[in-house]
Amino acid sequence: MLAVLGWVLVGLLVAAAILALVRFVGLRSRGVQVILRRLPASGNHGWRHGIMRYKGDHIAFYMVRSVSPMADAVFRRSDMRLVGRREPSPREASFMADGLTIVEFVIGQTRREVGLDFAGDMALTTWLESKPDNRTQRPDVKKLVDHITRARRRPGRTR
Repeated sequence: MLAVLGWVLVGLLVAAAILALVRFVGLRSRGVQVILRRLPASGNHGWRHGIMRYKGDHIAFYMVRSVSPMADAVFRRSDMRLVGRREPSPREASFMADGLTIVEFVIGQTRREVGLDFAGDMALTTWLESKPDNRTQRPDVKKLVDHITRARRRPGRTR
């Protein structure tokens, strides 16, 4: 009985390792490598290595050390606003890849920082700048049709 339980445990560990490897390799080939943290954070705390994937109107963030098939965080483009950029501090540069720029953005009341290379920074900026303006309203098709049909039914109107 104990031997069977041991084999089941080994099987589960192997399955988890395979899932983690498939997730990592699959995401890495289709995303941007980043380092992300939530603010306020003190010193070097809170940074998480991961992969960002652009999916239409949102970004999905997958932590490197997570085995979940789901995104660890999802950010909607309509809620995001760029705040600024900075170079990594000397302490941050010690564990970040060379050439990263740290971009700060806000989602609602939550501030975050993401470390990106030049191409990733340009991609994020372009993606955010191309979002529709929040003030833009979609036309109400039903109201438009009602307005047109009422105009056609007015008495005394000739064609």
